[in-house]
Amino acid sequence: MLQRSTVHIDAGSTAISVAFAQRMEALRVFERLAPTVNHTQDGLSGKYFQFGLESFYGTSNVTPVGAAGARAINGRYPANLAESLTTAPYTMADYGHGEDLDDALLADADAGIDLEQVKLEKIARKILRDDLQRVVDIMFDSADLTTGATLSGDEQWNSTMSDPLGDFDTASETIHAATGLWGDSGYDRVLAVADNTWNRIRRNSQLVNQFAGIGEKLVKPADLRDYFDDVVIVPAVKGNAKEGATATITRTVAKHACIFLRPKSPSKWTAACVYAFQKGALESGFTQESEKVRRFWSGHYRTEKLVSLAMAYLYTNAIA
Repeated sequence: MLQRSTVHIDAGSTAISVAFAQRMEALRVFERLAPTVNHTQDGLSGKYFQFGLESFYGTSNVTPVGAAGARAINGRYPANLAESLTTAPYTMADYGHGEDLDDALLADADAGIDLEQVKLEKIARKILRDDLQRVVDIMFDSADLTTGATLSGDEQWNSTMSDPLGDFDTASETIHAATGLWGDSGYDRVLAVADNTWNRIRRNSQLVNQFAGIGEKLVKPADLRDYFDDVVIVPAVKGNAKEGATATITRTVAKHACIFLRPKSPSKWTAACVYAFQKGALESGFTQESEKVRRFWSGHYRTEKLVSLAMAYLYTNAIA
């Protein structure tokens, strides 16, 4: 297997890969789904803060310091936030892709085509797709994210009888009850759906009547700002087959919707939502595989762990 230590890391190749990755905004939506923090292999503590309700509120029979005139909330008094640390382990990989470029292919290329750049951009696209898929596989899988509900019939958001605003409230109230957090200044409230799901729910009559402008028939993500700080629309399709095999196209996110809290300033010590996805800086280079063949490689350190499932709510089958 190609290792970083065997690759000649090249500044020019790295610049091409990084510039291309920055332009691929549609594929970089995973950065809005899971907190990403640049890091190296050194100095990882493997720990994240997470919050529980009892550490967020003091019990009603305890008078906190300075509590004179304090307002009770559901029989509890606001207290100082006490954090606990996760114990779930990290997984870490020196992750990347490679592509061969031989002299014969270079000789056949049309004038003006930079095949080195083409190869590096192709690899960067692969890495972005894999990063997106890995995050989505965790955040939209009811086997991993067990807090939520399955909608059916008139409950589904493409039905004129559905109540998506009530479902939004249920999610936020459940998260708040489990963590004490919702609409906190350190967190964004986020709705994440596949683009095929969004195309249905943006026509929902309740949402249109409540939020759309006069004469408008579709809801825009910005229209939901009273409920969410960000609406993330995830590319809907992926290919299941390896390159060169018959393509099988399936849905990335199916018909689900995830409502969750996302740190505004993610770090190794931030209470992260659901899933921590950390990446080292993207680097690129090449090895000389043979006299006439070079292999271009791009990659980064990738670290991940489940963190706090209480900070998210998954609606399975949000549309029919």
